[in-house]
Amino acid sequence: MRLHAVLLGFALVVPLTAQRDFPTADEADQVRLAQLPNDRLKLYVHFARQRLDLLQRMFSSQKPGRSALIHDTLEDYSQIIEAIDVVTDDALKRKAEVDLGVAEVVRAEKEMLPILKKFADSQPKDLSRYEFSLKLAIETTTDSLELAQQDLADRFEAVQAKTEKEKKEIESVMQPKHLEEKKAAIYENLRDLLFEYRVGKLSDADYQTTKLSLQKELAGVLAEIDKVSAQKPVAAKPKPAAPANVCPHCKASFPKPMKFCGECGKPMTS
Repeated sequence: MRLHAVLLGFALVVPLTAQRDFPTADEADQVRLAQLPNDRLKLYVHFARQRLDLLQRMFSSQKPGRSALIHDTLEDYSQIIEAIDVVTDDALKRKAEVDLGVAEVVRAEKEMLPILKKFADSQPKDLSRYEFSLKLAIETTTDSLELAQQDLADRFEAVQAKTEKEKKEIESVMQPKHLEEKKAAIYENLRDLLFEYRVGKLSDADYQTTKLSLQKELAGVLAEIDKVSAQKPVAAKPKPAAPANVCPHCKASFPKPMKFCGECGKPMTS
């Protein structure tokens, strides 16, 4: 329904800037209803085909103003393809079934990629106005198709490795040294902000808004510092070394080796 409105607007050469978004309200509702990854992938494929059909209509027409619509529709198309990859990776991460949906993605992208390349090869007169978006759409589809054609077990391993790497990167960023540097930077920003306010470069409203934002960020950093500090293992106190020269009878200790105990007089050997 939404797409029909876009097509009608294009035919009448009515500006569609205010209508353009992905997903549309109707598409978002459909996505929410498609809970299973296989169903959601098929739905995204349907959205991509709709955008491609709209592009074919635009490229076959020479109506004024089409270049802006082609540019925007290509961007929406690329977002849909990226969403397909995200849904697939997320499903693999959760070990959810995704084979049927991926198979549909492969079939669709094999059909759509040549059409996109044909758009570029035709060298339309207004190509310069959407050339980057067209190249991005071709590259995004190419990359997505390569991923979809991978063995799912191999892709699962790649997703797991990527997830683990990202986890380690986040942990490394949140080390105490980094947090202390971030805290110092926020304090410095607060000082600069106060100076600019005092010399009249900022209004009261701008000063208060920026100040609250920095203070909120600072509170988050301080909370992370406390969290990291609480997780640090407490170093065990080293036990004092037992004296080497201890009387086996009265337990008296001496700094030097002795044949007889200086306390009880008995031999230092039991």
